[in-house]
Amino acid sequence: MTFTISQVAARTGFPASTLRYYEQIGLLPAPARVGGRRVYDEAAVDRLRVVALARSLDFPLDDIRDLLDGFPAGTPPSERWRVANETRIAALEAQAADIQRMLGILRHSSENCACTDLTECANAWADREAAAAS
Repeated sequence: MTFTISQVAARTGFPASTLRYYEQIGLLPAPARVGGRRVYDEAAVDRLRVVALARSLDFPLDDIRDLLDGFPAGTPPSERWRVANETRIAALEAQAADIQRMLGILRHSSENCACTDLTECANAWADREAAAAS
């Protein structure tokens, strides 16, 4: 069975412009053309479902390309995901630490700020962060 770009867009939730972009950057192989129009097969739809899952986990496009095409032929999906997940987990843990730091600053300043101007606040936080880092 084959699909037009609008049918693939409807089945995957990706706009046609995104499908064309993914084709341009090599995330989606160039489809066959019939009468000058793109014609996709079920494998393209399946590949886009993997892309959708990875995007929902905030994987960068380069990492998704590596997940799909950056392994030797025959590498099992479980191994591909394990390797990709290790990198993504580390990035999310770093992001979570940054978010916790920002929340701490926001909560502290909301509850305890007695600064007389914004520069005083910025300097106090810079001093506090420097002390915490050492």
